[in-house]
Amino acid sequence: MNKVPNDLIPVGKIIKPHGIKGQIKFRLFNEESSLLSADSDVWLKEDTDQRLKFFKIFSVYYHSLQPIIKFDNVDDRNKALELRGFTIYMSRSLFPNKKENEIYVVDFIGCTVYDIEKKNIGIVQDVSHFPGNNNVISVKNGEDEFLIPIRMDLIKLFDVKKKKIVMDIIDGLVNEI
Repeated sequence: MNKVPNDLIPVGKIIKPHGIKGQIKFRLFNEESSLLSADSDVWLKEDTDQRLKFFKIFSVYYHSLQPIIKFDNVDDRNKALELRGFTIYMSRSLFPNKKENEIYVVDFIGCTVYDIEKKNIGIVQDVSHFPGNNNVISVKNGEDEFLIPIRMDLIKLFDVKKKKIVMDIIDGLVNEI
């Protein structure tokens, strides 16, 4: 039994089986990522169950819009079908080091967002990816929730250590708080 790391990050979602030998189509939350590879350790979790299941990746093929993954010990379509809808998690410690001026969008979660006049907009709850390589942060302030696009031209300050983001908020994105 592998010990569950305390720094797990969701990296993708299992879509459906592919073929009859246990291969599975999946969707990466960051379509440009090639983080998952053979021999990587991952944990899977179903949305309705908080228990994590350990898997080792046997192979990954990134040659299509929906990459294909094969886990050790998943050798037929029925076992692959049981994993449909599970979220794939990976330890943050296994992420490659970032280059200068590079960020992981997952680092936005938990940050407090301010506008350029230092008004508190709210706290980032989640990051979503939409077609066309558009990442959006979900910011919550009390009962209000806002979806704000992540655009580098709008981000004026991003301090990971202080969990603080200062953004130039486009008119109409947030209600008056």
